Amino acid sequence: VDDDGNGKVDDWVGWDFVTGNPNIFDLGDDYDVEDNDPRDHNGHGTHCAGNISAINNNNTSCSSAAGGWGEDGSGNGNGVKIMALRVGWSDFPSGKVSMDFVANAFIYAADNGAKIASCSWGTSETTALDDAVNYFLYNTTSPSGGEAQLRLIFKAAGNGGGNLGDPSGDYLIDRDEVVTVAATDESDNRASFSDYGTVVDIAAHGNQIVSTSINTNGYETMGGTSMATPIAASVAALVWSYNNLLTPVNVKTILFESADALSASGMGAGRVNAYGAMTHPDISLPVELSSFTATSTAHSILLQWQTQSELENMGFNILRKTENQQTYRMIASFKTNPSLNGLGNSAFGKEYVYEDKNVESGLTYSYLLEDVDYAGNIQQHGPLSVCFETPIPASDYILLNNYPNPFNSSTTIQLTITDTPRSASPASLSLFDSRGQKIKTLFRGVPDEDSYAFRWDGKNSRGLEAGSGIYFCLFKWGGKVLSRKIVLVR
Repeated sequence: VDDDGNGKVDDWVGWDFVTGNPNIFDLGDDYDVEDNDPRDHNGHGTHCAGNISAINNNNTSCSSAAGGWGEDGSGNGNGVKIMALRVGWSDFPSGKVSMDFVANAFIYAADNGAKIASCSWGTSETTALDDAVNYFLYNTTSPSGGEAQLRLIFKAAGNGGGNLGDPSGDYLIDRDEVVTVAATDESDNRASFSDYGTVVDIAAHGNQIVSTSINTNGYETMGGTSMATPIAASVAALVWSYNNLLTPVNVKTILFESADALSASGMGAGRVNAYGAMTHPDISLPVELSSFTATSTAHSILLQWQTQSELENMGFNILRKTENQQTYRMIASFKTNPSLNGLGNSAFGKEYVYEDKNVESGLTYSYLLEDVDYAGNIQQHGPLSVCFETPIPASDYILLNNYPNPFNSSTTIQLTITDTPRSASPASLSLFDSRGQKIKTLFRGVPDEDSYAFRWDGKNSRGLEAGSGIYFCLFKWGGKVLSRKIVLVR
């Protein structure tokens, strides 16, 4: 089933773009049609894939820079993910790669979330490949020069043992945006087989590398710039997974500046160093907000903010002023309110909530949010302004608190009507998120019972699960409004 509507059926691992063997040799490979089985029949691609993302600390065969830390009970790791795209096949006397298949793979990779391409094979320029590489790098087949680079490509320098010219004659190597990788040996010398030259950007160990295999024992030893390239790409993936706010150019700069110098010439910035890259000062995570909102509720103003990442963040201060005040005053601080404590260092961030109850109806309030690092440096976010209005009191009905609250799977909201005569006008009971957006209506009509119990299953009007957070239930009837706060915890 093509669940994601991308024209590929069950492509949950990747895709096999190989269709037909252009030579007369049939070595039993999968040549027939495109399909969802990108398995390697040669062993080269499987070995390269292990160099990028083999799971670490699982007592199995080999490891990788971006392989994460161990595995769960189902054998799943927490490292980077591989999108397996087959563009080559077994042939005589060696494997072959079609530039048409490569072009299709680059487009597919860009459209399906890949951020790094590791290419351990030779390339030649075609119009289709040029368009596809532009699309992978810039999301357009015809970049004007002003577009930001969005993804990275790593390319093997080759195993001829020679000094590559400039241009080298290999299409990808001769593109300035592509990271060309040479190979070193165990002594940090240039591996005897590795090509080198001014077109090389960086090097990685590529001699006698143990990695995953299609053999029955699951691993084998290979050597070449084909192995060095995915190792360099794996370090880039490690850096990017730690700080996803970095740009491709940032990641390249960190790799180059943290590389260990080599005595051999023509080896680019040096041999890639994962530890050096992860301790590079530019990998630091600032306090980045993905959202900061202020919402007027029935009895307070609710401030909510979501961090994407945090660097040495002790916590937050909240400052406020009214429309009649000239300066901001601090109304809450992490020093006295534990809910405002920061995460320190985190690549993933957190959702924060603060409720300002000391508000008066009819006044407009402005808020500043400050994050404070370990050195006492302060960064401000905002300001946000919101007018607080007190809802009309509801004297002839009672909307009880929901139970349970907070809740996970479902909660019940009870409504009890106490007075008569009742209004003949329609009433409504609706749910709103913290931004004031209506997500679901639980009741609409003229109430004719003394009590109601409404169940909310945590889903919106489209049947999709609402995310964790604070929601508001509003009952409106006869010109009166009453609200209650609901907390959903996933």
